[in-house]
Amino acid sequence: PGGPWARQAWWAAGAAAGMSAEDGGSSLTSSFTDLMTSLAVIFILLFVSSLNNQGEERENRKRETQNIVVKDVGERLDRFKVRGVRVEPDERDPLIVRIITPEHLLRFALNQSTIPDGGSVFLTEFAPALVEAVSIQAQKGNIASLVVEGHTDRTGTDALNLRLSQERATEVSLRILEILDRDRQDLKTLFMKIQ
Repeated sequence: PGGPWARQAWWAAGAAAGMSAEDGGSSLTSSFTDLMTSLAVIFILLFVSSLNNQGEERENRKRETQNIVVKDVGERLDRFKVRGVRVEPDERDPLIVRIITPEHLLRFALNQSTIPDGGSVFLTEFAPALVEAVSIQAQKGNIASLVVEGHTDRTGTDALNLRLSQERATEVSLRILEILDRDRQDLKTLFMKIQ
């Protein structure tokens, strides 16, 4: 009934009804997608915030450990303070504790890596105390290694000064091993583990 126009009207009404059902469905789908996207963004923000907090907590624990090591090693080396030996945290890296001996205690001759007599006397007393203090913290898991650095003045080329610094550090390390080998075998083993 109604001829071809009726069929077209029915098809148009059906298409319109289908569109509004699709629009309602896509509106619901769109709302659901928006909700899920918002939840994902919130989750990501919480995750990043949690990672930042964990990073800060890890950094704080490193600094706390560094302070414990500085305090403990500093107390154990207290008798060397009068000679100018300092134990201090490295401000740039919480995993480093610096034990600084003043230049006058190990003053090398110009362009030489041979330890001077006064430096040998100092190392004979200082090395066992240093290794014992450091090894106690190493056994607690607070120190993983001990690095001996050599320094030079500003004269000479970079290549010469680098080689000389390495030679001086090696000489000091070898002298520490000699001292410990002679006087403290127990500390020699510990020194070699953390060296």
